[in-house]
Amino acid sequence: MIPVQWMTDSNARLIAVVILFMGAKIALSAPRAPSEPAGTISPPPTAGDFQPLSAEEKSKLIQDFPAIWAGYHSEIATAEIDYLFITFLLKTRQLSCDEFLSELRKIPLVPDKNLTRRLVQQFCPELLQGPDTDEEAVLRAVGDWRTYRQQGTERRCLSKTFEHVVADDLHLLVDHPNRGVRAYRRGDCNFFYETMDWFRTMPNEALLKEATVFQNPEELYRLEYYGPAREKAPQTHASWMTLGQTDGLPRQWQMLAATTGELLRMEQFLDYTLYPGDVLCPTVRIKINVDKGKVSNVRLTIIQRAEFNMPFPENAFVLSTPADWSWFDWQHERHDGGQWKQPVSDVARFFRGRTAGTAREPAAASKSSGTSWRSLMLIFNGLILIVIGVALWRRSS
Repeated sequence: MIPVQWMTDSNARLIAVVILFMGAKIALSAPRAPSEPAGTISPPPTAGDFQPLSAEEKSKLIQDFPAIWAGYHSEIATAEIDYLFITFLLKTRQLSCDEFLSELRKIPLVPDKNLTRRLVQQFCPELLQGPDTDEEAVLRAVGDWRTYRQQGTERRCLSKTFEHVVADDLHLLVDHPNRGVRAYRRGDCNFFYETMDWFRTMPNEALLKEATVFQNPEELYRLEYYGPAREKAPQTHASWMTLGQTDGLPRQWQMLAATTGELLRMEQFLDYTLYPGDVLCPTVRIKINVDKGKVSNVRLTIIQRAEFNMPFPENAFVLSTPADWSWFDWQHERHDGGQWKQPVSDVARFFRGRTAGTAREPAAASKSSGTSWRSLMLIFNGLILIVIGVALWRRSS
């Protein structure tokens, strides 16, 4: 409480001004969407035997290639791919991307049990050094045999260590060594696994329309695209993608720092093969990340067997588990878990039973409603202070 004798006219006016200011500040403190200013960038120079297309040639390309790509998307009804997945870091060996590719070309990329060992010995030999090194454990961590299946919207990626099963609105992640299954809503799982977009990448139509297109005598096109730079990310990348002129499929993709032309990532798509089911796909895909001019890490897949447009058995996308496995439900903000005492014949059915009648949209609406009520309460409290300030001002007058 403020003492009555202290409430003079001048003090009342001062308090009123302060309260009016505070009320207006609170009322205007509702959250606002930030804006990101865009800038311009300087493209890296072009080089080599590639010559730019004329406007007429590019216009024809824009008409022809999207139809070819759409045909590729529609030609796959089902898929099953057995492949070797390999990933490793380069720590002791400091190689540029060209140096790395030069050494890699000397190693036959045949998916057998010895390939992982040869790659480790060549590029990260320190992993196999030391008297207590478990060589088999190292090789299992670097190379992993996997199978990918696809049918409609269903996906399944299997290996001895993990498994992804995706169907409808549910994504199941299986941890075989720890005997556990985690359930997410589809699109919420951040753990990467290969899909058809990895095995056969389709160029972005917007890239084709906005890029400068070059061609060379080897029947290749190169699309050079420079994205918009931002103040918070001045190194926004530029893309150079090389395509086959007849099939429109990528052979190489480079991501460059748009302001300097420095190579950030190199991807190659090698040994295109027409697999059973009449689907053209690269046997080898290599992804090379580059940091300050040196290769930092590598990911590659080599297809051992692939078949497309064949029927699957009914249980091809059904996950079952034995007894005493753990389960974790991460479909909503509240995470639950437990252990199955009996074998589970259909894990997806178990998790859907837990969320029956619980929709995703109301949760989002509740969050939005909470934000809205917070803004209204701030405005209401601000208005009350403004009214008090006006009353004190009038009293002092």
